[in-house]
Amino acid sequence: MDENIKKAINGIYYQYAGERLQVLADLGILLEHPQGVGDHAVHSKDIREKLEKLEHLNSMLDTINEEYGDITMPDKTKPTETTSETCCDDESCDCE
Repeated sequence: MDENIKKAINGIYYQYAGERLQVLADLGILLEHPQGVGDHAVHSKDIREKLEKLEHLNSMLDTINEEYGDITMPDKTKPTETTSETCCDDESCDCE
């Protein structure tokens, strides 16, 4: 695959990963230090919106890893189905 495509995919992946960390930080503040949040009237709404954003970001990261894991996680192999040929090398395994 072209190096520019790899850079683009990694850039998108890390953009979503960064946004995810920001949402987790915001949720931590909302849930662990609610007295630090100015407007308590919309507290539940803010938490719900953050959770919805987190769900979207997790889904996007999962999709990118599923389709382009060889780029975003080069040290790990792409998830594949386990077959009896590749399952285990010893007799203690009962994958079959």
